[in-house]
Amino acid sequence: MMTITDAFLESGRTVRGGWTRAQLAAIGVPWPPPHKWKRRIVGKQITLDAAERFLRPSADYRRPPDINRQLDLEFLATAREHGFR
Repeated sequence: MMTITDAFLESGRTVRGGWTRAQLAAIGVPWPPPHKWKRRIVGKQITLDAAERFLRPSADYRRPPDINRQLDLEFLATAREHGFR
């Protein structure tokens, strides 16, 4: 499990600066996202699988890799190797 932070949400933005429906669904946010959804979800716990789905938007919306997203994905892979879920 991991805690959702502002930095985590920012690292998942698409090339157009938002999030896809699938990304938000992965972390439990309905579509369309309600007013102040980010404030409500920061601090909540999600599984590593959900975090990975959030960080990997569909091919149509991917932005060029940035260091924060890459580090997040590497962290998730390492956590999974050590038995965290």
